[in-house]
Amino acid sequence: LDTNGHGTHVASLACGAGNNGVGLAGAGLGCQLLVIKSDFSDSSVAASIVWAVDHKADAINMSFGTDPGATPSLPVLNAIDYAVAHGVVLVSAAADRPIEDQGYPASILQPTGTGPDLNAGSGLSVTAADFLDRRAPFAGRGTQVSLAAYGTYDGNDNDGPPGIFGAFTTALNAFDTGTLGQTRPCRCRTVFGADARYAYLQGTSMAAPMVAAAAALVRHLNPDMPAAEIVRLLKQTA
Repeated sequence: LDTNGHGTHVASLACGAGNNGVGLAGAGLGCQLLVIKSDFSDSSVAASIVWAVDHKADAINMSFGTDPGATPSLPVLNAIDYAVAHGVVLVSAAADRPIEDQGYPASILQPTGTGPDLNAGSGLSVTAADFLDRRAPFAGRGTQVSLAAYGTYDGNDNDGPPGIFGAFTTALNAFDTGTLGQTRPCRCRTVFGADARYAYLQGTSMAAPMVAAAAALVRHLNPDMPAAEIVRLLKQTA
């Protein structure tokens, strides 16, 4: 049960089925999902990564992260090493602030100074771009970033829709009620085709699943391609 709304939106951007006249198509064009609910403690994150690897995930999307300067714990480091050793492509959202320390897991996947190197890092740290292919003003920057994907329509909130269109929960969630720390409800829910199970949200969280889905598509088309080669290919062609 998604009482938050964030996970549903992110999942639809990765694997929403296409060519069905409903809502939107995810970047992975109907890829299958392993849905894991975490409390975001290090032990939970580590266990979630290992569970996904053991259940044959092609790619793992992590639209979450710590505050800048946090030191990664050994369980998370070990879980990431386990995923890499098993050929899983790891993707993490960069910070939702215009800073150079992205927090982890993004900073683990793309350590400081390695972003420009196509062959460096153990995964992909994804920042957010706007409709005009500029880095969104709210999004992370610097050498811990691998590449960007769309995370907002207009990061200055001047014109256009207030974010990226995606699926939302049937019931009211924490975004609707303003219980996620906002001072007020986000009013991001929208109606499409008389269906109110959609919303506009913006963030690096929205950008990361598009990249994870692209990685899964590459793996689907090239089953024997190593994860490191998929990571290099996505960076090279971004």
